[in-house]
Amino acid sequence: MMPQEPSPYASDMASLDSERCRTARFFHVALHCHSPASHDWPRAGCDPALNDKQTYLAEDGECAFIEKAQQQGHLDVLAITDHMKCGYAARLVGAADASKQLRVVPGMEVSFRLTAALGGARLHLLVLLPAGCSPETFGKLLDGLPEEGNRTGREAIEDANLQNWVSRVHILGGICIAAHIESNNGIRREFRQTAKDVLRLETRDADGPLTETEMPDALRNLIFSIGFDAVEVKKPTDRHHYRWVDPQGGKRQIATVLGFDSHCLEDLQRGDRVTLVKMTEPCVSQIRDALVFAETRIRFPSDLPSPPSPRIEGVTITGGPASFFSKLSVALSPNLNCVIGPRGSGKSTLVEALRYVFGYNRSLEELDQSSNLSGRIRGLQSANLKDCRIRVFYRTANGLLRVLEATYDDEQPYVTRVFDEAGVDLQIADVEKCGDYPLRLYGWSEVEILGRDQSLQRMLLDRMIPDLTPALLRREDAYRQLRSNRLDVARAVQDLTAMFNESGGALHRYVEYKAQFDKLNTDDVRSTFTAIDAATSRRSVLDRVIENIDELAGKLKVIKPINLADGVARLTASDPALKAWYLALAARTDGLVAREQRVAAQVDLAISELEQFRAAMVADQGLLAAEVEHGYAEIRKLFADNPDQSRLADLRTNAKKRLDEADRQRTKYLLKWKDLTDSLAHRQSIVDELVRASNEVTGIRDRANREIEAKLNRFTGEDLKVTILTLPGADRTKFLSALEGFLRSPGTRVLGSTAGSICMMCTPIEFASLLQAGNIKELAEPGRAAAAGTTPLSDTFIGNFQRAKAWQEQDASADVSVLRENGKVLLGNLTVQEVPWDDAVSIRLNDRPVDKLSPGQRSSAMIPLIALAEKSPLVIDQPEDNLDNRLVGNVLVNILAELKEQRQMLVCTHNPNIVVSGDAEQVVVLDALSEKSGEKKASGSIDNSDIVEHVISLMEGGREAFIARHKRYGPALYQDE
Repeated sequence: MMPQEPSPYASDMASLDSERCRTARFFHVALHCHSPASHDWPRAGCDPALNDKQTYLAEDGECAFIEKAQQQGHLDVLAITDHMKCGYAARLVGAADASKQLRVVPGMEVSFRLTAALGGARLHLLVLLPAGCSPETFGKLLDGLPEEGNRTGREAIEDANLQNWVSRVHILGGICIAAHIESNNGIRREFRQTAKDVLRLETRDADGPLTETEMPDALRNLIFSIGFDAVEVKKPTDRHHYRWVDPQGGKRQIATVLGFDSHCLEDLQRGDRVTLVKMTEPCVSQIRDALVFAETRIRFPSDLPSPPSPRIEGVTITGGPASFFSKLSVALSPNLNCVIGPRGSGKSTLVEALRYVFGYNRSLEELDQSSNLSGRIRGLQSANLKDCRIRVFYRTANGLLRVLEATYDDEQPYVTRVFDEAGVDLQIADVEKCGDYPLRLYGWSEVEILGRDQSLQRMLLDRMIPDLTPALLRREDAYRQLRSNRLDVARAVQDLTAMFNESGGALHRYVEYKAQFDKLNTDDVRSTFTAIDAATSRRSVLDRVIENIDELAGKLKVIKPINLADGVARLTASDPALKAWYLALAARTDGLVAREQRVAAQVDLAISELEQFRAAMVADQGLLAAEVEHGYAEIRKLFADNPDQSRLADLRTNAKKRLDEADRQRTKYLLKWKDLTDSLAHRQSIVDELVRASNEVTGIRDRANREIEAKLNRFTGEDLKVTILTLPGADRTKFLSALEGFLRSPGTRVLGSTAGSICMMCTPIEFASLLQAGNIKELAEPGRAAAAGTTPLSDTFIGNFQRAKAWQEQDASADVSVLRENGKVLLGNLTVQEVPWDDAVSIRLNDRPVDKLSPGQRSSAMIPLIALAEKSPLVIDQPEDNLDNRLVGNVLVNILAELKEQRQMLVCTHNPNIVVSGDAEQVVVLDALSEKSGEKKASGSIDNSDIVEHVISLMEGGREAFIARHKRYGPALYQDE
């Protein structure tokens, strides 16, 4: 077996993996676990051999316990909380550290007898203290109790003030959790039993489900005032009882964790009972911080989402001498990533590197509204990314790791190649179009530009409606078919025009020739020419067949010179090695030359077959010609003695030949005209499908946009009410432009407002159909104009317009329909028919259109939509620009915190609210070394003390300024507490 080649990306991936260790992620934590040191270990019915106390309590037995615990399930952290003991937990901490897999947090389950005010209730509390705490440290909390070696685990702390006792736990850096709150030793049960007469609470079995009646404000406030860090509940659905709004309207919450309460090793297999805690490094202090930010940091197995997918795993930039970054490695969390740093530190450069790799430089012109934004973006890229090699490590929706690589080139808007982990080029021509690497990127000020353009807003909303895609594809396919159909019509128009305009053609005199012939072709004369006329008709049929054979043979002869090596000699002339390689390739068995010869032989065979067929038809044609000539000879004999009859026969013969030629041209013309009308009939079926698809798009949009509006307003609140209006088919901007050009064509005099009126009354499809059918007068009906909110068109305009734009008329000399202006009117009408129209989607903020608002107001409506729009990775550069801090703190932060578990986000920001209140899992700190160079100073979650220092320094003005503001605001902030 050949040794596996090392990945060319091994160094980059190792660097990213190392950096990712400092990001926050969810750990599977069992917060209430007993060990063999508890008096009730093991639980009845478990495996005695697996749970043998003596084995694990023996010297070095803790290593065996950790090994067996690891085998039971996929737990990351065990909180060992034995009854009134902690010595074995301390031993397990060291054993777990040695295993480097399972972490152990030392703790204790404390029995606490409450004061008489609550009936002397006996409660169980979980206490967790930082690693390194000794039994003596825990002993400071157990006033009056024997030392651990003399405790049985059934003791209780007597007659203490619970609130003060919890404060002592906090002073020691610990956590206090109200254990199995709903059981016989839970505070909810005891509160209910003691206060039932006063509060009129129900007194059914404590294991019954909680109801709002059974969770009064008095109990909530009691638990809150005691200062518990969390309460232990039985079911995830009980969580909402500990989140409430107090009478003053403020939100209150007590963190909830799932009751684990394991009493044997088998209990560790209960994955549905773990609590998922988001941390960077599993320890008591980070568990405590997670309980403070429970909304984003505490999850239960039933509601933990899968990591957002697809996502970017990381980005590396290797620069040249003129690059802003000489070397940059940025690992990304699947959730919220914040890039911070002073201005000029390279935050936007990172965003623009991503833009270049994903190929979005090709659509930069779409950003240009009132300013040259595309030029500024290219300028930044050119200045900072020159000669940079950019690698994006991308995890696809199906879990595959791919490397998107590009070396920046001023002259090329797109050069990206895609590789697998082994470095194999996957030959993906276009990252964006292939659909496997989605990314939404909004550079500086692009969000505000989005708010100005309703069509871009419609596209953004459409991305939020998965059911819309099939209807949009059907609509686009209908437009594609219309364009293809117009090409068919154009070919028919070209042929018809050439036929009709042939110089000296008999077609123009068809009516005249027919009249001459009919005058000469009396009944007596007709009977004389019966045989000749029959033979002539048969000969006409053969003429048509021979014409078709000649046409097909001519096409085959055009392609007969088959040369599959055309141009190869030029490519290989200057490279002998390349030429030798090609000649060897061409000489292979069944190679290029042999295939070329076989194809040429098949073409020759087809031409030969046609030639034989033609020869047979010509022979039959000769027989008919002889038959006709014989007939004429017989007529000449018949009228040899009658000059008048002979002259009449000659005239009739000449008239017949003229008419036959004219009729031949006319028949050919009518066949081509039928091709045209057939194409137009088929076009109508395409139009019908386009209308159906457009109506379906409108219906889906209208329903979905109402749902999006409701979801959006969950974040924005009453002060920022967003409304989304869907106006069916009302976006006719392109139609207006096309119609103005169409109406300015020769033969039409139109007032400037007429095009606007027509656009309001009908779609491009309706307009073209009315015009093509000659029913444009319908636009003069008052009812149609009134429904559209415009004035009806005048009868004079309608008459002039209908005459000027009629696409066909009758030619009396040939007795055929002909195209007006050689088909220009028809093709112009069809071009107008293909102009896209769409629904107008109006996003309104407090009942005012977003595109009419200030930049800040536009951004406040658009950023929530951007965040909600899709599940693909989202990159935003400075979303707080144009937003006041109230909007950032009340709206943007809430959106980021909630949606970051559904999609990966990368935010470049100067606002501390986004980093801190958004609870960023990864913070990348950049710094400027000079005006032309920068570096990464640090990275990691805000659980890391150095990251906190950078946030304070860069975003709060430094520690001194932060403390000064705290002192300044303190009295106002805390006066009500």
